[in-house]
Amino acid sequence: MRFQLKNVEVISETDILLDNIIGYVMKNEKDIENFFKENYRE
Repeated sequence: MRFQLKNVEVISETDILLDNIIGYVMKNEKDIENFFKENYRE
């Protein structure tokens, strides 16, 4: 049971981290897009 609870905590922390990353990406989408266009031309 303790192990399950620990896993749940880890998952929720990961979800918060993912939310932060997604929020950051959405805010900076244009900058990131331009960065990849400049640095990863095919």
